[in-house]
Amino acid sequence: MPSAHYQGLVIPHHKERTREQAISHAPAPQQLVLPLNQHGDTTLIPCVSAGDKIRLGQIIARPDTSLGACLHAPVSGTVLIIEPRPSAKPCNEATMSIVLSNDYLDTPDTNLQAIPEWPSMPRSALCEHLAKGGIVGLGGAVFPIATKLAVQPHHTISQLIINGVECEPFISCDDRLMREQAVTILMGIQIMLHATQAKQATIAIEADKPEAVAAIRSSLDSLNDKRIEIRILASTYPSGDEAQLIRQLTGKEIPRGKLPAEIGIIVSNVATVYACARWILHGEPLTRRVVTVCGNGVSKPGNYLTRIGTPIRDLLDHCGATYSINQRLVMGGAMMGLSLMHPDYPVIKASNCLILADEHEFKPAAPEHACIRCGECAEVCPVHLLPQLLLVHARHGNTTTLRELGLHDCIECGSCDFVCPSHIRLATRFRDAKVMV
Repeated sequence: MPSAHYQGLVIPHHKERTREQAISHAPAPQQLVLPLNQHGDTTLIPCVSAGDKIRLGQIIARPDTSLGACLHAPVSGTVLIIEPRPSAKPCNEATMSIVLSNDYLDTPDTNLQAIPEWPSMPRSALCEHLAKGGIVGLGGAVFPIATKLAVQPHHTISQLIINGVECEPFISCDDRLMREQAVTILMGIQIMLHATQAKQATIAIEADKPEAVAAIRSSLDSLNDKRIEIRILASTYPSGDEAQLIRQLTGKEIPRGKLPAEIGIIVSNVATVYACARWILHGEPLTRRVVTVCGNGVSKPGNYLTRIGTPIRDLLDHCGATYSINQRLVMGGAMMGLSLMHPDYPVIKASNCLILADEHEFKPAAPEHACIRCGECAEVCPVHLLPQLLLVHARHGNTTTLRELGLHDCIECGSCDFVCPSHIRLATRFRDAKVMV
């Protein structure tokens, strides 16, 4: 049994099959499916119609609120149809999607341009331009980066925290990105420093990623920007959670119901920072992302630069997938990932990892037993909740008490599930209870 302690869990990482594989390009598919609700609860409005010719990087859907992000064509070609298609989020449901046919020419949208003058731009104008790039949090939250950076006037941002922790088992896409694209990531940090007027940026990396640490440190030495520092953290789970990261690096706590910006901090994933740099420096909107593909069901595990909208089946087939009845397909990590019913969903902006696992990697769920009130779940909860009490009130539908006990502070990390000797699927119960509340 892996050791557990108050600061988090020490668990097997299962990254050895992918972390040494350099990022490679997944082939662009013949047909791509782009769901219109990739950014939280916001559904985008199409600005193309069936039959339209489109160019690579062209905006094909726009948000009607500040909580959305533009959606761009990841290929050039033709809009086949706009209709409901299966989507991994939300909850394996069908959602309105734009279906594109690839002409394999990658003819670029001529409206896309780099912004070399960004250091002299007013921060408001820089944030406004970032909003046009379709960039969202690529660590899983998919919150629009421009909305996060364009903080309210009464908030003064003193520090950026760049999250390179990647504590989830199986995932290594951020590790490889830091190793291979350290210079571009640092330039992205400089762009974000200008956009927020923050005085300092801290890059947080776990100690089990020495090659990423070395690459960032070497590039940082060459850059000689005293505003940027690197911090090495212990390899525990879920140290990559926003609140845990802030607590470890600054000692500050985010008040309940508040955002990090309200205590002068903004946290951003390294892949998000890299995407910002590509948009500002090269005029490349978010049409691709690095996806870790792994599990015993694939013969060529690795990290693949993949077009948004690529059918998961196409990507898995490229990685040498072999399917069997006892496998599980998971999007995301082993702890917080989403089980997929089939591989016919598309890669979306939130798709950082695909695991095609057999029964040796993901054992069938053991039968649940009654809670023995051992307290292990409370010991490992990173946000100091009392899962055993939450479970009782979730079962009885006591929504008022669930609120009082801080149910919405639960980050659904699964730490409580991991240590529960009764095999109670606590995180699933709490996820369902949030909907009820």
